Amino acid sequence: MIRRPTSTLPSNGPELTPLIDIVFIVVVFLLLTANAQVLSLPVDIPDTDSSLAKAISHKQTITVGIHANSPHWVMSVQDSTDVHFDTWQGFKDALIPQLNEPASRVLIAPDADASAERLLQVLALLNERTFSDVHILMEPEKH
Repeated sequence: MIRRPTSTLPSNGPELTPLIDIVFIVVVFLLLTANAQVLSLPVDIPDTDSSLAKAISHKQTITVGIHANSPHWVMSVQDSTDVHFDTWQGFKDALIPQLNEPASRVLIAPDADASAERLLQVLALLNERTFSDVHILMEPEKH
């Protein structure tokens, strides 16, 4: 005699297979898109005014200005006249020889409207040259 296979009874709960498939697709999507690398540069802020005065005394000062409008970069060494640069490469070529001086420090004075990308370019160049005596000048917030 031919017997019919016994059928399994359907479960009373909801079918979870499609839900699990969607959850795995979402997890894979998030893993692929949320892989942005966060870049950071450590900044040491002086604890007191006396440590700031000690940090900025008796050294050749290279002042770098970063502007929102062209020319974007301005550099002056000690009390010399300001030199303006429209291109990053020209500014970089002028700054690197100044960084090779043994006792020098860099003061960076970005405009409030200046691009953060230009500031990061300067900081990355200084980090690449292992230059550690860098100070960022900021204005107090106006109320």
